[in-house]
Formats: sequence, C-alpha cells, structure tokens
Amino acid sequence: MARTQVTLKKALLAGLASMIVLPAVASAQIGGFDTEITKESKKAKPKKQDIVDVRLDPAWNGPRSIDEALKLVKENGEIIVHPGVYKPEFIKLRKSVTIRGIRDSYGDAPTLMADGGCVSISSDHVSARLTDLTFRASDSTCISVAKGQLELEASEIQGKNARYAVPATNSAHLAAFNENAAINSRSALVSVRGGRVSIANTKLVGGETGVKIETDQTGNSFEHVDLRNNTIAQMTGAGVVLVGNVDATLSSNSIISNGMGGVVYSASGHTRLVGNVISNNAYNGLYIEGNREAISVEANQIHDNSDDGIEVRSGTAILVGNEIGDHNGCRVKESPLDPSVSAHLGKPPINLLADARGVNAYATKNGCDKGKKADENKKRRGWFRRSR
Repeated sequence: MARTQVTLKKALLAGLASMIVLPAVASAQIGGFDTEITKESKKAKPKKQDIVDVRLDPAWNGPRSIDEALKLVKENGEIIVHPGVYKPEFIKLRKSVTIRGIRDSYGDAPTLMADGGCVSISSDHVSARLTDLTFRASDSTCISVAKGQLELEASEIQGKNARYAVPATNSAHLAAFNENAAINSRSALVSVRGGRVSIANTKLVGGETGVKIETDQTGNSFEHVDLRNNTIAQMTGAGVVLVGNVDATLSSNSIISNGMGGVVYSASGHTRLVGNVISNNAYNGLYIEGNREAISVEANQIHDNSDDGIEVRSGTAILVGNEIGDHNGCRVKESPLDPSVSAHLGKPPINLLADARGVNAYATKNGCDKGKKADENKKRRGWFRRSR
C-alpha cells in the first residue's frame, strides 16, 4: 500500500513538472483535434544607420527611394544615391542629412523625379546638404525652403522647358516691362522664404522663374541666401527675383537667355551682385525698384539684353567697375536729380547712384552705351568698356 502511494506521488510530481516546463508551442484540443497555439512575434524596428545606400539594381534588397532611406538613416547621417532615374517623389526633409549622388561612367548624376515638388525644408532644426544630383521638376516649385538650412552643390535642376531654348526677344516687339508679371510667377525652380541657403556650381534651366527669394508674412526667420558660380538660364520668367526684406549675395553666376529679365530686385535689405554675367535676357538685364538700403552692383558684365542693361525705378543703386554694353543704356525714372540729395555722386569709385527721386538719364563717363554712339564705341573699343 505504501509502495503504491509513493508511486502515485512520483507520477503526480512528474505531471506537475511537465506542466511548468511548457514547450514554445502549446497544443489544445478543439473539436476533438489537437491544435497548435502560437504567440504573435513582434516586428523588430529597423536599426538606424550612419550611411544608407539607395539603388535600383534588381538584386538590391535595400531602399529604392530617398523616402525609404530617410526612415533608416540617423540624424546627421548620409544617404548615397547610386546612378539611375528614380521614381517621382516629394522629399520632405524633417532631419539633418547629407544626400550625395554617385555619377555614372558618363559623368551623369542620379536623376530624382519630382512628385509635385522635389525637396522641401520647413523646420529650423533641419540642416541639409545635397550634392551631385539632378532634379527633374514638374510644373510646381522644385526646391522650397521656409526655415532651416540648405546647401546645394554640383547639381542640376531641370524645369519642364529644359530642352527648349528661350531666346531673348528684340525689345521692339516687347510690351513695357511688367514688374508684377515677373515677381508673381506661379512657380520657381528654387523658392526661398526663410532660413539660410547656399547654392553653388549648379545649373538651373528651363523653369518659370529660376530662383525666387521672398520673405513672407509667417514670421519665418530669414538669414542669408548665397548664389555662387551657377548657371541660371532659359526661364520663361526672370532668372532671379528678390522681393521683400532680403539678405542675399549673387556672385560669379551666368544669368542668361531668360524671358522676363535677368535679375528683378523689388526689395530692401542687404543685396550685392558681384562678378556676374547678365546677358541675352529679354527686357532688362537688371531691374531695380529698391527701398531703403542700397543694392551694390560690382564688377558685373551686363550686355546684349533686349531692353535696358540696368533700369532703376526707385531706391539706391551703386555701380562699381561694371562692364556694360550693347543695349539701350542705364535708365531710371523721370524726375530730375536733386544735387543736394546725391552730392557724393562724384566720389570714386561710385559711377551711378540713383536715389528715390531718380534721374531721367545719368550720363556716366564711359558707362552705358546708347544708340549710334554705342555702335561707334563698340567698333572702336570692342564689346565692353569699363566704367570708372
């Protein structure tokens, strides 16, 4: 009897032990059949990476778009885009990142197609660097910055008219220049409404407006825009438009063959144009309707524009050492100059200063070519004459 009780105890203990150590998959009987019950495994979050590759290779299992790569890359990380033409997407940058293209054996950068826009930054906390990329814009603004920082280098932005030349038209066939038509364009290849932006060694071609720098009423902190060594060409509108209280430097750019002027300045703030080539634009090379602070125009080559090389409607424009030739001249608005307002006109190196009163025609010595005299001077001295 005692032996039977011991055996029963052992059996009970063994049964309890088997219940405590359960297998990974438990079984239950439902409707007379044994059924396995499995626990749902949680999906592991992808680990953030310092460097993320984007490829189009058929065998590639990683990201195939910038949006996918942004989910994987760390803050301040780098996305490397391999050669190819990528499907349309609108890249909204919400973290600081570098996006760098790898050029193919022909030297072509990877092409990122726009889905409405190409890239937008609207946060003070975002600092982005884009290099060696081609953006193919749609009918909308391609790159827009409202806040934060953007550095764009060694790239290209192609508008929908990029494959068609937009020649400057003879001024005899043009209506009077319309400032509103130039500044109220529906889209720009690059639109800056705030933040700090640097664009260098980049080609912008075939859009409505090339670069539009405009402060808006949303309280965005506006720092500085630097356009350096770029080509801005074949826009149906103006090459560069500046509106509002802006701080900008345009240096060593080629602003050519645009359909509504080279540079349109309807602004205040601190703006300098240094060493640019502004040529073959319809209407004016440089149109100025300034307010308060002077715009400084230094060492530029301004020639072969359909209307005036430089037209100043209001404000203060300072010309220093520019080469100006082959258009109708430097024109400002009608009322005569009051000598007491601009008594310092004769001080070198200032060649032209048009204050808010303006002048009808300021005859700079060896400055702006006009009419037959321009043709005679051209034959005698060549294409340009440096102002003194």
